[in-house]
Amino acid sequence: MFLFCLMAAFCATSLFAANCTSASGVSTNQVFSRDEVYKNMPFSAGEVSEFELKYYGVHVGFGSLEVKSPRKHEGKWVRVFSALGQTGDWYKNIFVARDFAEALSHPSDFAVEKFYLKQDEGKIFGKRLEQEKWFDFDQDHCVVKERIKKSGSPEVHEENTLIKGSMDALSAIFAMRARDFKIGKIETAQVHTSKKDWVLESAPEKFETITVPAGIFKTVKLKLKTYLGKDLQQKGDVYVWIATDHPQRPLVKMEGEIKLGSVAVNLFKFTPGNAK
Repeated sequence: MFLFCLMAAFCATSLFAANCTSASGVSTNQVFSRDEVYKNMPFSAGEVSEFELKYYGVHVGFGSLEVKSPRKHEGKWVRVFSALGQTGDWYKNIFVARDFAEALSHPSDFAVEKFYLKQDEGKIFGKRLEQEKWFDFDQDHCVVKERIKKSGSPEVHEENTLIKGSMDALSAIFAMRARDFKIGKIETAQVHTSKKDWVLESAPEKFETITVPAGIFKTVKLKLKTYLGKDLQQKGDVYVWIATDHPQRPLVKMEGEIKLGSVAVNLFKFTPGNAK
């Protein structure tokens, strides 16, 4: 559920036919050494952020974001990000979930190379969802191949277009941490989720000090908007707070109205990576 809330906060609602043009102007064919993969980033391998998840103010579960060691993909060193989320035992009579996602991201511009999602979710009055999704991205030819394995159903294979240089929703979280936000300066990112190409807009509203279970942080408060072309896609407001007084600039808080309802994600433990 943690993962679903994070992804839902970043998701648009319909398909945009993309042409093979670059979203960033940076070549994803650029080669990096293993030591350069996380160079000059506020995060490094070994970092773990742990969160509590609240749904309409009720504590329903936990989640984590992790930066993993660089991995070779098709001869290139790439970044590896993962997310894990699950509901607590006290919530199992209402909703139970354990979701995992992993993204391989290019060091030049966070362009997604591969994405994997595993969902195990069930409601008290409803069917259990058990499925896995694999996404393979061909950024040079603006094509993404998707394989879906759902319990009780035949395996599905699909092929869709994307805008060259697009990142995934998980990598977008880390990309925000690498931006130098200034009030009045809106930052944008091209993002691809299943069958969708859209723009994530991050608008810094103010700098403020907030308290979460992990402690007191000076942060920048960002208002997130998702656009399909010029059309705003989301119905409710979504906000993210990123630490500004911390060398790793962790995601400290997220809250808003999404398809599931009112959610809040608060940092309760942060373990820095092993930066050299």
